[in-house]
Amino acid sequence: MFAKHLHRLKHSLKALRLRDMCAGLILLAIFSASPALANTLTVTNLMDSGVGSHRAAIASGASSDTFNFSVTGTFILPSLVTTTTT
Repeated sequence: MFAKHLHRLKHSLKALRLRDMCAGLILLAIFSASPALANTLTVTNLMDSGVGSHRAAIASGASSDTFNFSVTGTFILPSLVTTTTT
């Protein structure tokens, strides 16, 4: 009788460990599937193109990136700034 209860207890513990391990793997998959870390792109001048321009920052950025404007003034853009999403 005792052996039967001991066998059931061992089986229950094995099932519990398996369930906990599966739950841990599921959580790991959920949290590791997050998107890549976002970058902060800095706009450093008011020019229409070139390094540090608003247009260059948008062209090199991703949808999760943050844009930091380290300039004061007005952007004069002779053409539309287009973006695409992936």
